[in-house]
Amino acid sequence: MDTGSSELLVRQPGAAFVGPDGRHVLLLRTQNTNFPVRTASVYDMRQRRSWPLTTHGDQVTLMAWDPSGTRVVTGSRDGIVRVGPVTGEDPHLLIGSSRPHLGCSSRPNGRLVASTSEDGTVRIWPMPKGRPLHTLPRDAFLEKLRSLTNVRIVSDASASSGYRTTSLPFQGCQGNLPIW
Repeated sequence: MDTGSSELLVRQPGAAFVGPDGRHVLLLRTQNTNFPVRTASVYDMRQRRSWPLTTHGDQVTLMAWDPSGTRVVTGSRDGIVRVGPVTGEDPHLLIGSSRPHLGCSSRPNGRLVASTSEDGTVRIWPMPKGRPLHTLPRDAFLEKLRSLTNVRIVSDASASSGYRTTSLPFQGCQGNLPIW
């Protein structure tokens, strides 16, 4: 059992990790099926109750606490890293790999998440803030996407799908792109 380390790699059939607050424990359980399926849950030692983290899916390969102990970081067989509240609400989805995750870590200052994948890559993600994009109302979601990228989807009657992508200058650059 780990007592709060933010660098956790889970490969065994079941595991438990005590959170930074010393009160909550992350549990990773393998279901008895032909295909190893792992689910994550949290156990509150003070209240003696547990709850599943169903929003993290049933293909969890590893898990870690963020330094504050208020969020859980999981990696999964589907290649998605999820960062969400310990209470089980919708997590942020960090998508970048199509292969299972082998390791994850959260920096002690809580600003970055690192993940490793079977495809041999290491990814460094900024710790997500605010509501997850997939839970935002449509207009807020589109506005957030516009702020994150200069790629747009526009109508195009000549395209087979009726749409095409185009790129615009980044909003903050005003046409003058930085030179490195």
